[in-house]
Amino acid sequence: MNNSLLYNKSSLSFNNTNDNTTETTLYQGKIFDTWQQAFDIIKGWAKYKGFKVKYDRVERNPDGTFRKRTIKCEHQGTYIAKSNEKQTTTKRIGLYSEPQSKNPFKHVYVTTFHDTHSHVLNPSVIQFGNNKNIPSEIMKEIEFLTVQCKMGATTQRQYLEAKFPGQIIYNEDLYYAIQNFRPQNKNDSNDAVKLYTRLLLSSQKNPMWKVAIKFDDNNTLTHLFWMSPSQLELWYQFSDIVVQDVTCKTNRYDMALSLFVVLDENRNIRLVAQALLIDETKESHEWSFKQINLATDNMHSRVIMTDSDPAVHAAIRSTFVTTYPMHCTFHITQEYLNNLYNTKEAWAHPWTCRQFTAGLHASSPVESINAWIKSYIFNSNISLCELANIIDKRQFSEDKNYQLILWKAAIPCISTHVSTSAFMFSSIDKKLEEYLPPAILELQRNEIRQRVFYDAVQVNQEIINEFDEYNLSNQYLEDMPDARQTTASCMISDVNKEQITSMWAVSVGNKLIEKHFIILLSNNSHHCSCLSLINRGIVCRHYFQIMFRSPMAKFHIRLILSRWYYKNKDPSKEPFLVATKFEEISIPSIPELNIPFLTAINHSTLHDSITQHERLTDIQLYGKIAGLTQKVTMKAIKKKDVRIINILEDYLKDDENIDNNFEDLESNLDNNFGNLKSNLDNNFEDLKSNKENQSHVLKNPNKQKKSKGRLKGTKRIKAFHEKSNAISSGNSKQYKCSHCGNMGHNKRNCNQINSI
Repeated sequence: MNNSLLYNKSSLSFNNTNDNTTETTLYQGKIFDTWQQAFDIIKGWAKYKGFKVKYDRVERNPDGTFRKRTIKCEHQGTYIAKSNEKQTTTKRIGLYSEPQSKNPFKHVYVTTFHDTHSHVLNPSVIQFGNNKNIPSEIMKEIEFLTVQCKMGATTQRQYLEAKFPGQIIYNEDLYYAIQNFRPQNKNDSNDAVKLYTRLLLSSQKNPMWKVAIKFDDNNTLTHLFWMSPSQLELWYQFSDIVVQDVTCKTNRYDMALSLFVVLDENRNIRLVAQALLIDETKESHEWSFKQINLATDNMHSRVIMTDSDPAVHAAIRSTFVTTYPMHCTFHITQEYLNNLYNTKEAWAHPWTCRQFTAGLHASSPVESINAWIKSYIFNSNISLCELANIIDKRQFSEDKNYQLILWKAAIPCISTHVSTSAFMFSSIDKKLEEYLPPAILELQRNEIRQRVFYDAVQVNQEIINEFDEYNLSNQYLEDMPDARQTTASCMISDVNKEQITSMWAVSVGNKLIEKHFIILLSNNSHHCSCLSLINRGIVCRHYFQIMFRSPMAKFHIRLILSRWYYKNKDPSKEPFLVATKFEEISIPSIPELNIPFLTAINHSTLHDSITQHERLTDIQLYGKIAGLTQKVTMKAIKKKDVRIINILEDYLKDDENIDNNFEDLESNLDNNFGNLKSNLDNNFEDLKSNKENQSHVLKNPNKQKKSKGRLKGTKRIKAFHEKSNAISSGNSKQYKCSHCGNMGHNKRNCNQINSI
């Protein structure tokens, strides 16, 4: 192979110091003006000969410039295997080639040159390899698509082939380029400190920032919560319905990311709070909920929708006392059917319809944010600061979208045709345009359009009295044959009977069976069996059908929930409105400020539903025991306290008499756990107080390691065929006689012995 050594000495005489770079000859003593010229000529000569070179040893002058440089063939050397198990290939086939060049003075010249190869030289192979290399222009595109757009190989290939149709890009080259530009693991030894310091500086600049942190005895981060000023404002405005969910695999420490989401007046998804939790126990969720209470001055949400996690449910009931916990209808289908009935008040329509949910039945809003966040990360091995940057980017995107909606709403425009709402309810339609943003305005107009598919008939007083006398007590739903009487009777029991002015039965236009009932009250409010005013906050289509038939049914903008209004709108001085055809005979009036339009249902019914919801003792008990078990176990192990073992053993020994002595056992267990917990908490407080005198250095969270396979102390889960074999073998078990050796009987019942 080739071996050249470049060297320069001013006392030497040179015949030619201006070699052309296109010259294809190389020999010992060849002179070059610069190192770059030497490298280019040697590289071009090797390409002409049919092999590629690699740069090896280097010697430098005191000023850092090259003094000696060794250039070899890429096939030179012998590969030393690091493992005997892995089979691989190598380009190092044992060749010798060491061209060396020196430059101690002015010029660069070849000192050593070897042109011996033990492999076939093929210039076409080198030319093909050079042609398949991705150009620098395309590499810049790949870097942008990988780093900024987070595109995969398939999408990038489609883009590059469309933009550079004449360039052939091989899969392995594209994969290598993408992997090269992907973010590498960084040494984030102070990752937690960086994030907390950043949030702390924001809170010092603006007191509206809410930041809370929690760490263990070793100053290791365990919990982190923050809310920005814009998120705090959104919580004050739209926290009547909050969707909460926990997503994992968003950071290298496997900390759970808890997100809180609301719907604004445009029904857009808005992120209002976030927290990083070391685990998903009841205590961790309680800590994040308590931080929300502190940040919002105990402004509890009316409804919180979760994924039916027992720990989250128990934390909501203990922290948000006046909040109604609701379960996602998608996640409850993932549970076993025997557990659904116990949680019926959290997902079944007869209970959830009496709570404001903004029309939500599933936790899809927060799930969409989870997917959005994960689309901006390559994998779960990212730092906490990078995760916080992605969350900030999400909030910035929400703010931009909100500004876009306001800009569209500010553009003056008129409809090209007369709509149903503008024709039959002209004054109401104008008032809706004044108060409601586009999304809710279209939703309310759609209800007005749908009213033409219904028919309404007024119910006489005798039938109303009959409904009132219908007894619902001591009856089960499956024993009530007349759903019509049941619905009407429940509605009458919900409202004040003395305020009922009339009652209407609403049916679909092509049927005679009543579908809904509407009660008109003396304060110009109403109560519809669809409960749209309560669970969606808008006026239903059934009431607009009544308005079209009777001037006694009146509309007021306060019937619509104020959360759907534009900002800074005061509807207190707005008059009652009727259908267009009744405007000449109706006298406008302004309602009193204390009329509870959205409280047609008695508050006692709502409290009763919350009381029934408290009956989910199995879920609360599970969440409380699971949280306490983990916390007490970790502290007992750390303190090497064996008292917990004695308590648990005593509990198991008394299990046989638990039915008779349940109350006494429960009180003793609570006392023992309380004493143990108080002792451990006191020790923890002492350690925490002593820690203040030590150097306070916040450490990164400990990465949660999950062992493979089944947990220790648990039995292996049997496969289906193993279960079936066990069942079949259990059913076919037979006795074997020890006397005669036959199956089906034992020695006591053996006929041979009995015959003797």
